[in-house]
Amino acid sequence: YLEQMKKAEEESGQRLLDVLDVHYYSEAKCPECDTRMCGNSEHKKGIDEMTQAYRTLIEKDYKENSWIGEYCQQNIPILTKMKESIDKYYPGTKLAVTEYDFGGGDAIAGAIAEVDALGTFAKNDVYLATLWADDVPYQYSAINLFTNYDGEGSAFGNTLLEAETEDYIKSTVYASIEDNDQGTVSVILTNKDQDKTENANIDLKGSKTSYKNAAVYILSGDSKEIIHKVSINDIKDNKLTVEIPPLSIAEVVVSDDEKDYKPVTEKTEPVFEYADGTISKGEKPGYFGISFDEAIAGNPVVLDIELKDSQSAMGCIDFNVQVDGTPYWVNYNWEAKASGKVEVTLDEPTGVMDVSGSEGVEIKDEAVIAKVAEAVKKSNAKSTTFQTWYVADSAWEDSDHSLVTLKGAQIKKASEGAAPAAKTTEIEGTVKADAEKAGNYDISFPEKTDGGKIVAEIDIKDNTFANGCVDTSVKYKGTDYWVHYNWDLKKSGKIEIDLSDPAVMDPSTEKDTDDEEIIKGVADLIKDQKKFTFQTWYVNNSAGDQVENSEVTLKSAKLVKAASSAEPTTAPTTTPTEEPTVKPTTEPTTEPTKEQVEKFAVGDIDGSGIIDVTDITTLSLYLIGDTNLSAEALKAADVNGDGEVRLTDLATLRQYVSKIPGVKLG
Repeated sequence: YLEQMKKAEEESGQRLLDVLDVHYYSEAKCPECDTRMCGNSEHKKGIDEMTQAYRTLIEKDYKENSWIGEYCQQNIPILTKMKESIDKYYPGTKLAVTEYDFGGGDAIAGAIAEVDALGTFAKNDVYLATLWADDVPYQYSAINLFTNYDGEGSAFGNTLLEAETEDYIKSTVYASIEDNDQGTVSVILTNKDQDKTENANIDLKGSKTSYKNAAVYILSGDSKEIIHKVSINDIKDNKLTVEIPPLSIAEVVVSDDEKDYKPVTEKTEPVFEYADGTISKGEKPGYFGISFDEAIAGNPVVLDIELKDSQSAMGCIDFNVQVDGTPYWVNYNWEAKASGKVEVTLDEPTGVMDVSGSEGVEIKDEAVIAKVAEAVKKSNAKSTTFQTWYVADSAWEDSDHSLVTLKGAQIKKASEGAAPAAKTTEIEGTVKADAEKAGNYDISFPEKTDGGKIVAEIDIKDNTFANGCVDTSVKYKGTDYWVHYNWDLKKSGKIEIDLSDPAVMDPSTEKDTDDEEIIKGVADLIKDQKKFTFQTWYVNNSAGDQVENSEVTLKSAKLVKAASSAEPTTAPTTTPTEEPTVKPTTEPTTEPTKEQVEKFAVGDIDGSGIIDVTDITTLSLYLIGDTNLSAEALKAADVNGDGEVRLTDLATLRQYVSKIPGVKLG
């Protein structure tokens, strides 16, 4: 073809071919499943095939596991042969690969293959290359390592530098500068070892520039997003060491600038002091009076609640204030899953009622609610009432409110310089929407939680009420436990999830356990977790009607934990022969099995198409008068089929979700 085009050019007197366009798709097969371009993380041999497949383009003696390696070895290396043909038959012709794919678009192995493809194209003068694939997040991130590694448009340079590694089978490297500016060097390295963390000892030779800082970005199997992992601020003699996790990619941006890169934001958390209150028993079971020696003044109130033979309970503390001459009753809800302390914040009321008439009128005007909330904070009130609204016993039956006892109460307030502040770091997590279930998201962090907390920013359309949980799964003493942290919001805002206080579902009963040993053991394992799921269970609009879970958007999630006592410096200087890094053994498994049904089938009260604990929560809220149900939802809630929705339906639903033998719906 090239020879004939060259002859035609000579006859016409003008160049007829500027760019030779070819397509190339890797055919490398996974030996474990015999699938082309397999990205299964459990197929180690398949991952090796994928991450080495680029060698077919440039290495004469490389034989991939495919029909290309078996029947077309005479055409290997493909890029080298094509360049030789261009130089021989039609010099000056550019080479483009306008369709290519090395696979694994949803796996880190695919990202490594993509990096090697682009790096190889660059080293071999490919003029244009376009990935031919769709919905391949890991490959997109690999491209971003070259075009937008920090999310702000920073890119790999346009001038390649000579770069090599000691063992290109285990690690590949590509380096660049922008034009002739040696002030910044971008180095992309891969670690193809599936078990070992490697330490890349980078030596920038041949430059008179004195480099001072480096920012290290990591793309790994923990997240589809590029994470600014660490900063190095003490480079000496233009040498530095970078730790690269197993099966991952690092981009190291080395600079002669004095700026001090910081991968996380340092914050100072206040130290709190507590004022004890006096508890008096109320006239109704589960009701208690709380009085303090000082004004509550909008500070959080910490309640010490004891639950006897009960699975959960909920209620409120309340205040009475007057705004613009109108008296209001204001409540702030509490919920307890076990005996212990519950903190009630007074930032946003759960409910506000105008009590100027003979019957209270619920207030939904946000402006009025804001004024009332401010009045509570400025109030000189030194007392409040603790109310119990609903109690579920260990069998999830509605139970006596006398099972709830308020043991103590405290005002929690920031201390004024009483003790040195504790430093924390905020680490941005990656949030990805669940494609199948509205209002649900996957959350992943670049590092372990280490006893921190999750701060999530939630947007609720029409500023309505919503609830749900943040959950994960861990294996403790051979048993898989589903772990959840419930949340609720009255309008858009932030929630804080204290990871040290989980609710743990026992898989044998599908009920939350009160076994302190299990809860403590699971809480310790959560410290090793990086991945969580955000679930939306129930949403209602400003009229109190249930609406779609798509009204809830998780905008961001941050991990907040204690700052390290030492500033980040260089990575450890141990050699690449160190022992393999131990991986966490507590990666999320799956939550309890959920039954797929038609929307609003009997039992599917929230209309999600799944009958699970979300429906139990929705029905519980309805029965205590905390929400309304649509006609479809009410029909679905009549699980006993007697034409009424009552506590017996809740009991049956709980037994059904818990898979009690013989229990049926409808």
